[in-house]
Amino acid sequence: MKYFEPELTPDDDLPAQSSLQDQFGGLPWGLPPERWPLCASCGGPQSLLAQLRHHRERLDLGNEGRVLFVFACNDDSSRCPTRDRNSGASCCLVAEQGELAQGCTLPPLAQAFPQRRLDRWLGEQVHPAWRVVRWYEREDGIPESYPGSFGLNPDVPDGYDEKEYEGYWSEVSQQTRLGGVPFWIQRPEPPPESRFVGQIDSNCCQAFGDNGIGYIFLSGPASAPRGWFLWQCT
Repeated sequence: MKYFEPELTPDDDLPAQSSLQDQFGGLPWGLPPERWPLCASCGGPQSLLAQLRHHRERLDLGNEGRVLFVFACNDDSSRCPTRDRNSGASCCLVAEQGELAQGCTLPPLAQAFPQRRLDRWLGEQVHPAWRVVRWYEREDGIPESYPGSFGLNPDVPDGYDEKEYEGYWSEVSQQTRLGGVPFWIQRPEPPPESRFVGQIDSNCCQAFGDNGIGYIFLSGPASAPRGWFLWQCT
């Protein structure tokens, strides 16, 4: 099965951003302010984990020009339950090309979120930005039809050879990537009727607990894809 690993460079080491690019952390490019997700637990703006453009092989979002934005709350004082995909403390949303503006977006001001809170949020809750300068195509050798799951708790599927499983297991990357199969830290938790699209390791823009991994899933029809984010750690 194909997967794609990013080569990441800190935003500060690159020329100023002038167009939409794949990135992890920082501020989103062109996201309509009215679509900025708020945390259902603390009520504050969630922080960007990733913005990833549609690509037919690497990340199929169903339409040219679409962008996947992945958010999670980063309010350390509230300790919001971002690891739970159903908590409302994280969000994956797909934006159409026609919705996107030029330039980085800030969360909208409101009576409950005045300028002083925005200034503090910018200083405390925005993750360091890493831009993708290129993607590397890899192959893990796992057939798309293979039913097994992979992670710290190996689970050989019934009726399949253990040595074959171990060979596949050794090829499953624990790094940030798009495609392939997830490497689970705990038991598998895929959302119902969803497809795995990528994972984010703790060396990227945020530490997920103790050396954890964040997982991105999409579900629904290509005309209206729905995203999910969750994370696990040891």
